[in-house]
Amino acid sequence: MNRFGDISKFNGAIQFLCSDAASFITGVFLPVDGVLLLLVGFKC
Repeated sequence: MNRFGDISKFNGAIQFLCSDAASFITGVFLPVDGVLLLLVGFKC
């Protein structure tokens, strides 16, 4: 991708999480980062 996202790229995830379709999702780490997490890694 080689570019940073802007706030409009988060709309789909936000709409889903605010909808009834996401009513069963609780306590999950949901990265919305355009695969950046896979490229740089994640350490707890």
